[in-house]
Amino acid sequence: MMSDVTLDSTIIEIETVRQYFETFNAGAFEATARLFAVDGVMHAPFRVDVAGRDAIATYLSTEAKGMQAVPQDMTTLTRADGSLESHVTGFAKFAGLKVKIAWIFHLNEAQAIVEVRIKLIASAQELLKMRDAQPQ
Repeated sequence: MMSDVTLDSTIIEIETVRQYFETFNAGAFEATARLFAVDGVMHAPFRVDVAGRDAIATYLSTEAKGMQAVPQDMTTLTRADGSLESHVTGFAKFAGLKVKIAWIFHLNEAQAIVEVRIKLIASAQELLKMRDAQPQ
């Protein structure tokens, strides 16, 4: 799938996080999953946690097909253990809808994704539209 989103490289300062959005938007979900630590976890909205690269790739191939993620702002802090925590805000486009999203990445010292929490920042009306747009 070709991405219709061009990332602003000045927003995404960490290479792993930039690659996450690039591979995600290209529909290259196996490559997205390889950015995670072997036991990495994705905390997706409305879902049980998805753990491990294979499970993340399968989940994304099923649930994120046709979705585009557009980061607009990023803040990164270093945790006491030397790992990084990056907060990215932006929006996701899916089935003609646009919903505000926050991604919270925890990266280990090798900058592999240990976990990413994906939070919807949307009104109840926007969430209902998104739910109704998903294939059954």
